[in-house]
Amino acid sequence: MRHARLKSWSEARAIIRRRQREFLIVRPAGNPDAPWSFAGGRLHSGEHAAAGLRRICCAVIGQDVQIIGGCIKSTFGYAFHTVDYRYYLCELMDTSATVGKHHDARWILLPQLREYYFDPPTQFVVDKLLEALHRQ
Repeated sequence: MRHARLKSWSEARAIIRRRQREFLIVRPAGNPDAPWSFAGGRLHSGEHAAAGLRRICCAVIGQDVQIIGGCIKSTFGYAFHTVDYRYYLCELMDTSATVGKHHDARWILLPQLREYYFDPPTQFVVDKLLEALHRQ
């Protein structure tokens, strides 16, 4: 019996911070049942994660980001594919502009992350952020 090889790809997401304790979460506009996540998406083949993240954020939230912190890496296996995720701590390049042209976007305080439903890879990162808050 031959086993089909699972498809795999990489995604980069931005944990966008404002005023030290506010974070930007997004979901597709017009879909109130969709889970929340951090802005980001699929990288092009061979694309560096940081460059791809800036490209994706311009498309998703209409703004460029500056990466200010390290990377949380995780891999999630789904039924027919696996995804390598890279989450970077970021800030907006233009803090006066609005965000979320094509997505529902909200600024929330770090403890409020507990109140939202996230996709599984984002929930993994949210749990790490909340653990760090609890240790403070």
